[in-house]
Amino acid sequence: TYSITREAIALGYLPRLTVRHTSNTKIGRIYVPTANLILGAAVLIVTGAYAKSANLANAYGLSVTMTMMVTSLLVTVVGVLWCVRNARWLLAAPLVALMMAVLTLDTLLLISCANKFLDGAWFPFAVAMALFLAMSTWAKGTRLLRDAVRAELPPLAPFLAWLTSEPIQRSPRAAVYAVTDLDSVPPALVLNLRHHKSIHEAVIICKVTVTETPEAAEGQRIKVSEAAKGYWRVEAFYGFKEDPDIPAIIAKLVAEHGLPIDPKSVSYFLFRALAVPRPGSTLVSVHGMSIIRKWLFAAMHHNAGTAAHFLRVPHSETMELGAEVLI
Repeated sequence: TYSITREAIALGYLPRLTVRHTSNTKIGRIYVPTANLILGAAVLIVTGAYAKSANLANAYGLSVTMTMMVTSLLVTVVGVLWCVRNARWLLAAPLVALMMAVLTLDTLLLISCANKFLDGAWFPFAVAMALFLAMSTWAKGTRLLRDAVRAELPPLAPFLAWLTSEPIQRSPRAAVYAVTDLDSVPPALVLNLRHHKSIHEAVIICKVTVTETPEAAEGQRIKVSEAAKGYWRVEAFYGFKEDPDIPAIIAKLVAEHGLPIDPKSVSYFLFRALAVPRPGSTLVSVHGMSIIRKWLFAAMHHNAGTAAHFLRVPHSETMELGAEVLI
């Protein structure tokens, strides 16, 4: 459960939660307090609601049957995609035939359990639908929020050209701005410049990209380019089983790419958007989200963990700037 939760967070299907590593030598040994709390509460609720273990048989039977069917469907999809990508056309037909036979058996088992739906078997179905609603709302809401923020920002290249041509006061430190889009100006940079009327001597705009593989190749960990004099764009790649670490990336940039900064003299700037449902949102939405899902996303986003913890930046050297964003 903990590993699945962590991977869902990395892939953008759940908000950031606290993940604690219980081993200094083995990767993957983790503990997620929030997931543990939810599981504990669910166990107590189910135990109190069903009272006897015999009453759980209906719910257990349907949940196992649905798990078998979903697993068979996923195996079929993955197998067919593998055959297509590797041009193993002769294996595709036998694989589909085999999985159709398995799916037929799973369907018969599901039909046999359907008459127990109202006798308690509805519970695992309701839990699955609630999880799907939460995960899909978070994924779609995150995209809407990112697009709304990006729409308010100017492109990076002309903005940096303007900065380098203006006599703006420079601070004698390096600044790292964590972003989700390398082609737009970091919102924290805009707010910082607006309030302090100055900018750091060295500015690193860093994006962390989580790949769909467990681990990113070490030789392809970093992509760096100089966007303008004193400004660098950096993209760091991490697998969904890895923990992003921006200070480690900065140290790697200095050691391997020769960036003229002192890793011990770096300020980190993060942007935190306060998601607010746009006035006029309706209960039904075709392209966006309904008002109910927007409020659900806003609540999830408000209670999500901080980016500072997720990116492992030192809190004493980090400044978080925020603004309301309509979605």
